[in-house]
Amino acid sequence: MFDILDWVVVPGGPGLSVKYLESGFADSFSRYRLYFYNSLGSPGTEIDHIPTIMELVNQLFDVVELNRLRKFGLITHSFGNYLAMRALERAGNNISAIIMISPMPFVFSHWKNALLQIEKNIPEMVLKRIQMLACDQTKGIEVFELIFPYYTSRFIENVPRIPFNLEVCDKISAQVDEYNDVAFLSSFNIPWVCIVGDKDPFFVERDLLADRTIIIPDVGHYPFFEDPIAFTKAISDIEGK
Repeated sequence: MFDILDWVVVPGGPGLSVKYLESGFADSFSRYRLYFYNSLGSPGTEIDHIPTIMELVNQLFDVVELNRLRKFGLITHSFGNYLAMRALERAGNNISAIIMISPMPFVFSHWKNALLQIEKNIPEMVLKRIQMLACDQTKGIEVFELIFPYYTSRFIENVPRIPFNLEVCDKISAQVDEYNDVAFLSSFNIPWVCIVGDKDPFFVERDLLADRTIIIPDVGHYPFFEDPIAFTKAISDIEGK
């Protein structure tokens, strides 16, 4: 079933160019029909304001309408999973399945605590460098390269050069209301599965996800970059899970 659906890919960030998923998914999802889009506010999108959460959710359905998709699935990464939850709340959404990759936690306080822990792990000198570069929108690639190692578990020699806007990321994230999607997740009547690295700093709700999660050992928040072979194997195991 999963490889005959159309799939809308909901990128994370926010403020992160979808190029990171186009690169990371190229081999693993080769059998899937994927529809990537660059979320509003990310480098390369034309927008003169900080988009709202609702605008980002509407953009997802714009992709569906533009491509004339009837029933389709969602493949999400990180913050993209929060947007998918909001899309699934809409009546008549026609979403048939969801594959969650390294989702942000389903409870607001768990998400904020994970972010705080990540920040604590970043040395002060690196934080200052990030803050300095964030003032220059042309330095988004360098900002992402500095942040990236603190979300991962494995050293990656060639960190992907991905455009990123930290200001947009912070301002969109600040719009997130105190949410709790645990009961909502439990009420799903569509197939769903989660793929996550066991060292992912956002993987804090292990009991909640246990029955429908494929865990990749020794990787963090970007399993498709950290262990592409294991990630591809996880994709092939989805329907069995």
